[in-house]
Amino acid sequence: MTTASVPLSVVIAATHPWPELEMTLDSLWGQLQQQHGELIIAGRDRHAMPADFDRRFPGVIFLQVPAASIFILRALAAQRAKGDIIAMTEDHCRLAPNWCEKLLEGHRKFPEAAIVGGTVENGSPHALIDWANFFIAHGPMIGPAQSGEVEHVSLAGVAFKRAALPKDMPTDGLTEMLFVRELRAAGARLFTLGELSLDHVQSYGFWQTFPVHYHNGRCIAGLRRSSLNSSDLLLRIASCFILPAFLLARSTFGVLRKRRLYKELLFSFPLMALLACFHAVGEFVGYCAGPGISPNKLS
Repeated sequence: MTTASVPLSVVIAATHPWPELEMTLDSLWGQLQQQHGELIIAGRDRHAMPADFDRRFPGVIFLQVPAASIFILRALAAQRAKGDIIAMTEDHCRLAPNWCEKLLEGHRKFPEAAIVGGTVENGSPHALIDWANFFIAHGPMIGPAQSGEVEHVSLAGVAFKRAALPKDMPTDGLTEMLFVRELRAAGARLFTLGELSLDHVQSYGFWQTFPVHYHNGRCIAGLRRSSLNSSDLLLRIASCFILPAFLLARSTFGVLRKRRLYKELLFSFPLMALLACFHAVGEFVGYCAGPGISPNKLS
């Protein structure tokens, strides 16, 4: 990474075709300019952007990396960042109007924090499969949330202190979930700022949602596999048989603790159970055979 020269860098790995990214940029660009920050987008195809992109978003750094996984895109964008604080979000998120301000405020309020995150809400509320997808991935991270130290943060929009990120990114990219676990194991501290929020706008359609959860599970397990010894690997493989129940319980009780969205949780629960099973099958295959092409199937 280069020498820090801006207060905030926002990194986006863009895997969806335009105009999906437009929603994210429209919610981000003005407030990022107010904070004198920079935006770095890493995507597979620069030519997919509209002709007026540079006029609408002057100064955006775009890194074109054909056929790269989302993890490689994210790592390359983060490596290019110059900010004291480096925030990462997704190309299908709608950010609160004060998102950038609150990210910086969170790191000022908690100077000991390696990572500051916030709450996430479902921006695709019209289909049960989208609620099920949201609850499995983000259920425990919905609002309200108390500000303070936590064990987990929402990775849909999270801000790292520059020193918390590796100087040399892994060749297979930055897998945030595994990386944050490593940081915690090394003693890094995570904090949530309750006023920091975003909407996660994601709808794959009914049938396509299931393979996405399979690929997510296989990717996580496959990338973790190389760091496990034989006995730990066997234990992880065996744990896949109880993993659906664990995922379902974590998501369900995470939502129930927030005392809201009871109806959505109830009606989407059977679909949540199916998605948890697809994820568990993916992890089983990943531990047995590695990540395969799954990293390139995620977005």
